[in-house]
Amino acid sequence: MSTFKPLKTLTSRRQVLKAGLAALTLSGMSQAIAKEEALKTSNGHSKPKAKKSGAKRVVVLDPGHGGIDTGAIGRNGSKEKHVVLAIAKNVRSILRNQGIDARLTRSGDTFIPLYDRVEIAHKHGILFHTDAVQAFGQVPINVDECHIDMLSASGHKFNGPKGIGIMYIRTGVKIRSFIHGGAQERKRRAGTENVPGIVGIGTAAKRAAANMEERTAKEREVRDYLIDRVLNEIPYCRLNGHRTDRLPNNANFSFQFVEGESLLIKLDMKGICASSGSACTSGSLDPSHVLLAIGLPHEIAHGSLRLTLNEEIEKEDIDYVVDNLKEIVAHLREMSPLYEDFIKKQK
Repeated sequence: MSTFKPLKTLTSRRQVLKAGLAALTLSGMSQAIAKEEALKTSNGHSKPKAKKSGAKRVVVLDPGHGGIDTGAIGRNGSKEKHVVLAIAKNVRSILRNQGIDARLTRSGDTFIPLYDRVEIAHKHGILFHTDAVQAFGQVPINVDECHIDMLSASGHKFNGPKGIGIMYIRTGVKIRSFIHGGAQERKRRAGTENVPGIVGIGTAAKRAAANMEERTAKEREVRDYLIDRVLNEIPYCRLNGHRTDRLPNNANFSFQFVEGESLLIKLDMKGICASSGSACTSGSLDPSHVLLAIGLPHEIAHGSLRLTLNEEIEKEDIDYVVDNLKEIVAHLREMSPLYEDFIKKQK
């Protein structure tokens, strides 16, 4: 049984996989499995094998997607499933050259459901951790159905306080203390607890779970309205990611012949908050490494724009954003020598 009950009501295996949030954590395993072997799974919930004394450590790399699940598709047809597999193989090679036993959950173009990825991890005594920072409060997550051993989420992503997060740990899973010295948080993290933050994130989590269906339905409607207007009214732009198989509150575009930083400054002057990269790199001026990895040229990836919505956003707000975005993009392109050359070649 799990100890954090609000998460019980919260994702299907497919949704977590689609969000790309699953990751395998480092753990111990027996030297007896040092050679590669076919990995079989079962339908019952499994627990990680107990670590043995003196067990050898292994790193398991989990290249997402595969088979029928292509992931994102780049401008020239490159598929995310091939990109992440190539990266995983390179990382495995680097780790093995350093004497580290590194494995892959898949070595070919095969689709492995999230459930089976967990089974592979558990078979070798490896715990399964899910980074649910983006998905928590946006898609249902069921830690038992997905066989998640550990899950992390951040309060500010679902209208909770900044500077506090949630770490779900399945009953029986033991982890080392992060900070020593006190008995707070069951001796895992010493230090005075942030009581107001804890109350705030707990309340936000309950609210997110209670109104998720209604809230995300509205967010999808507004998101799709935003996507339709941008793609239909601004030329030479593209939507990054799948049209509908994405978080309900997220839209990411790339505008050709536009520099991301200038776009953000102009939007900010209109009172519009946006980002040109992922949430984790919002302070960086570099283009998204994810967009580059799926095959977007540097100049297009550098013109990316990420817009995140909430239930308070109305279509009138979207109209204001898109109307200003159209003018800003057109103005920036007028100053671009690349755009001028492109238009001349089209004549």
